[in-house]
Amino acid sequence: MTIVGNLIDNAFDAVQGRSGAAVEAGFALVERGGRTWFEIVVRDNGPGIAELDAERIFDQGFSTKDPKVLLPSGTGATGRGIGLPLVRQAVLRLGGTLHLDPGGQPGRGACFTVLLPHAGPLRQTDAAARTPRAAWTGQP
Repeated sequence: MTIVGNLIDNAFDAVQGRSGAAVEAGFALVERGGRTWFEIVVRDNGPGIAELDAERIFDQGFSTKDPKVLLPSGTGATGRGIGLPLVRQAVLRLGGTLHLDPGGQPGRGACFTVLLPHAGPLRQTDAAARTPRAAWTGQP
């Protein structure tokens, strides 16, 4: 849940208040380099991530979010800069890879792709296995 939950939460934060907001999450089994991987793709059509920020986005404590915006917990804490480092840590611990396409062009937000090793046989190889399983368009 750390991986998918944090990526989706961030995608919804990125599109909040935007007209035509959209978030997609896709899950598939893919073959790469003679191995089978479980692929997770989360993308949005928010503003993307600036090139300089993309270099630091996985650093503990770094955030592009407004530090004045409080979390709904009511504690008064912002709690920013925690989620993506946790995602990276979990992916690496599982022997996977994490790739960021920062977007940053109009209508093209960030896209995160996670590949995790899959131990079982590849059961679904058709194109339908590679299409998003969940998509949302509208206001968060």
